[in-house]
Amino acid sequence: MEEVIKNKFEKPLGIIRRENGKLVARDAFGVKLGYYDRRLNATIEASGEIFAKGNALSALIFRNAA
Repeated sequence: MEEVIKNKFEKPLGIIRRENGKLVARDAFGVKLGYYDRRLNATIEASGEIFAKGNALSALIFRNAA
């Protein structure tokens, strides 16, 4: 699975892909922003902090792009 997240002008902001069984969000430069932990049902930032409950990887990409 791979999903490119774009802004309203179709500019790629980041990507969500499955890596080693986890959904991982990366910015447009390939820098890891965080991942979704299905066991915890939480989105975890690259720093290790919980960003949100549930899968909020696209929100993490949009927040980073702002």
